[in-house]
Amino acid sequence: GRISQLLGPSVWWRGFVSAVVQRHGIGAKDGDGFQMPGAFLVRDGRIIKAYRHQKASDRPDYCQLASSV
Repeated sequence: GRISQLLGPSVWWRGFVSAVVQRHGIGAKDGDGFQMPGAFLVRDGRIIKAYRHQKASDRPDYCQLASSV
């Protein structure tokens, strides 16, 4: 991902809310810190629905993603 996708203001704000407000804390980085996240619905080895994040702070509607089943 680009720097703005990984470290932009919305990403910092989402991290602050998660770590401080919701009291989840901050853990060690694991894996490739430059790879953008995504959510995929897979059936029989095929992707039938996908959500590709535009920013690391995106929060997809997981219920809507799964409703196509």
